Amino acid sequence: MPQSSGFQAATGHGVLPHRAAHKKAAVGAWASVLEVRRVTGAVGQPADWERTRIEHAVSLALEAGGVPPADVAPSGRCLVSGYQVSAGPAPHSARVVWKQRPEDRSADGGGPGLDECQRVLYEACWASERYLGSRHRPYLLVWARGDPAPLL
Repeated sequence: MPQSSGFQAATGHGVLPHRAAHKKAAVGAWASVLEVRRVTGAVGQPADWERTRIEHAVSLALEAGGVPPADVAPSGRCLVSGYQVSAGPAPHSARVVWKQRPEDRSADGGGPGLDECQRVLYEACWASERYLGSRHRPYLLVWARGDPAPLL
């Protein structure tokens, strides 16, 4: 199956080459998202296409907002601390975790990193709540502001 040549937001899965160039592209893509919201009347909330591609949209909001995506080697070892976005446990939701390099690990489990993610997502019109997952690792459950919170 051919790969899309369009911009793909960094989800924090895998290794991201050329981080600075990718960040610059993310900022440009985010400007386009804001224009789509303006044109479609979705100012103050995610546009319909963002809701259907929530992992991509949340990743784009985080990267454009200055939060670094994680780099994770095929072995699973975290090489660069940052966010990692996956499908959420409920429809139209995403899960954001803060991956840390082993040498960056602290007792807070990435709390400050998730705090920054939550702040950036709020500014980008996404709602989120913090939960504890397996091994008591914190994560954010994210959904479109204006929609009801997903039921877990």
